[in-house]
Amino acid sequence: MQQQLINGRFTKNEAVHILTALYSAKIEFHEKKIRSTEMNEEDIKHSEKKIKQLQLTLAELKTKIHSNQKEVFDIHATVDVEL
Repeated sequence: MQQQLINGRFTKNEAVHILTALYSAKIEFHEKKIRSTEMNEEDIKHSEKKIKQLQLTLAELKTKIHSNQKEVFDIHATVDVEL
């Protein structure tokens, strides 16, 4: 099942806000997993690595958006759920 999550044109501030919200949700998901008692050491390391990757990617996106001459950005995000 495929759902269009984001499909639009956004100002710099709107783009940063939307991307920050998306990445923050995923980072928070991994942080909650780490705090759960069901995770083994390997799973914790995987989540910690994923958090770092997400944080780095978000920082790079913010830098590129803010330094870009464009005032509006097209953002498209689709979610695929295999049922």
